[in-house]
Amino acid sequence: MKYELKCVNIWSAVRILFVVFLVLGFLVGLFYGWVLIGLMGRLSETVVGEGLGEGLGALKGLGVLAVGLLSALMWSVGGTLLTAMGLWLYNLIAGWAGGVEVALGATQEPPTDSDRSGISQVAD
Repeated sequence: MKYELKCVNIWSAVRILFVVFLVLGFLVGLFYGWVLIGLMGRLSETVVGEGLGEGLGALKGLGVLAVGLLSALMWSVGGTLLTAMGLWLYNLIAGWAGGVEVALGATQEPPTDSDRSGISQVAD
C-alpha cells in the first residue's frame, strides 16, 4: 500500500514538540549550568584565592536551576517556532509539488482470545 503525505496538521505537531523541546532544553540547560557554575568556581579560586566560594552551595544550585529553566524556555519557544515554520513550508511545497510517498505493509495481527484453540472462556 502506498500513501502520500500531503499535509501535516501544524497544531498537533507543535503541541508534541513543544513538550519535547521543553524537556530536552531543561536537561541540556542543567548540564550547561552545572558545567558553567563549576568552571566559574574553579576560575574564582584560581584568580582570587581559596575559600571564596565556600558557603555558596545553595546559590550554585539555584544558578544551575536558573540556567536549566532559561534553557528550557529558549528551546521550547525557538523549537516550536522553527517546527511551525518548517511544517508550514512543507505543507506549502507538498500542495504544489506533491507530498512524500510512504509505503506501508500489512503485518500479522496477534491472535485474539476467540482465535486461540484449546482455550476455553469462563463465563461470569
